[in-house]
Amino acid sequence: MDITVIVPVHNRFSDIDRLLSSLKLIEAPGQITIRIVDDGGTVDYDPLIQDFKNSRPDLPISLLKIKSSVGPAKARNTILRDCDTSHVWFLDSDAEVVNPDTLIRANEIFTNNPTVRAVGEEIVCFADNMFLCRTRFFPNFFFRSSFLPKEKAEPCFAEAIPSSNLIVDRRILESIGYFNEDLKLFEDVDLCFRIRHAGYKLFSSPSLAAIHHSSPSGRTGAYNFYQTVLGYSRTFHLARIQLIRLHNPRILCFLPFIDLTLGVYLFLDSVLFNRSAEKTTKKKRNASFGLVSYAFNHFLGILLAYFSLLIRLRENNDKTIL
Repeated sequence: MDITVIVPVHNRFSDIDRLLSSLKLIEAPGQITIRIVDDGGTVDYDPLIQDFKNSRPDLPISLLKIKSSVGPAKARNTILRDCDTSHVWFLDSDAEVVNPDTLIRANEIFTNNPTVRAVGEEIVCFADNMFLCRTRFFPNFFFRSSFLPKEKAEPCFAEAIPSSNLIVDRRILESIGYFNEDLKLFEDVDLCFRIRHAGYKLFSSPSLAAIHHSSPSGRTGAYNFYQTVLGYSRTFHLARIQLIRLHNPRILCFLPFIDLTLGVYLFLDSVLFNRSAEKTTKKKRNASFGLVSYAFNHFLGILLAYFSLLIRLRENNDKTIL
C-alpha cells in the first residue's frame, strides 16, 4: 500500500512539530510520501521539514505554500489533484499519531474487507485521559458524540470519520469527487457520506487511532469563524444546512420543527449526561463559557443560518425570474 500523507496547516509551528515527531516513528507497508500544505500562513516550517528529512531520509516530505488562506478542503484538494498513490492519509496539523503500525493495520483492514474504502479513528483527551470519539448523526445533521475509554472501545463500522485522521482508498475519490470546497465545516462528513452512498463502508478501530488536540492556535484567515462562539455556531449551521441540501433535502420544509425537537433533546442530554460538544469547542477556542451560553449561541446561529438561507433562495429566485 503506497500512501500520500496530506496535512493542511495554518500558523501552527508547535502543532506540526508534534505531528511530524510522531510520524518519525511510523512503520510503512509501502512507500510513504508526506505533503504539508501551508495554507496562507506566516510561519516558517522549513526547519521542521529539514529535521524530518534528517531523521527519516526514507520518507519523502515536501512543503507547498499557498499565498492566501483557502481552508482545509481546498488545501487538501490541491495535493489530491497531483497525487498518484493508491491511498491517501488525511491528518490535521494538530493531530498526533500514537500507533507506529497504524498503516500496517490499515492495510490489513483494506485487504481483508474489500467493501471498506476508508478507515481511521479520533482520540480526544480530557483530563489527560484518552477517549475514542464516536459520532451518531441525526437526519438534520445534528450529532451526538460518545466518548469511549480507548482501552474499552471495539472496532466497528462508522457513519463518518473525521479528517483529523482519515485513510482513504484514493481510487474511490476519483469516482465520487474530492472534498467539497464550498463547505467551511463538515467537508469530511460530506466525503464520508458520499463514500457510503457509493456502496462502500468506513471502519473505525482503536489500532488506527490518532489524538486530535483541537488546538486553539491558527484560527485566522479561512478559519477565523472559530474566534467567537456565535461565529462558529453560524458557520456550523450554514454548513449543516448545506449538508441537508446535498444528502437529505426532503426534510428542508420541516427543518425548523426537526431542529427544535432534536435541539431540546440534545440540550437536555448535555445537561443530564453528556457535555462533549461544549468541551470540544472550549478546547478549540481556548475559552470558558457555560452550557446555557453555548446553547444560546447555537440558537442564534441557527436563526442566522436560516436567514442566510432565505436570502440565498430569494436571490436564486430573482435570478430565475430575470
